[in-house]
Amino acid sequence: MEEVTRIFVNDRFIKIDPEQAPKSSRELRSFLFYNNAPTCFMKGVGGWYKITRQCTTVFVNRVLYTMSFKDWLEVALNDNF
Repeated sequence: MEEVTRIFVNDRFIKIDPEQAPKSSRELRSFLFYNNAPTCFMKGVGGWYKITRQCTTVFVNRVLYTMSFKDWLEVALNDNF
C-alpha cells in the first residue's frame, strides 16, 4: 500500500515524508485518516497508548516524535500489536 504523503493540518495541505516523525498529534491523526487507518492512539500518563478493538489500552511509546509516520501506521493497522 502506498502511503499518502499530503495531509491537511492547521487549515492547509502539507507534504510530509513518511520516514520522518510527526511533530504533533494533529499531523499523526491526519496521516492516519488519509491512509484509511483507525485513529486509535491517545496520550496518557507515561506515553502514547493504542486503543484496541477489545477496548483495552496497550502502551506504544513514551513520546510521539521517536517513531516515524510509517511506524505509527503499521501499529495502527496491526491488530496483534
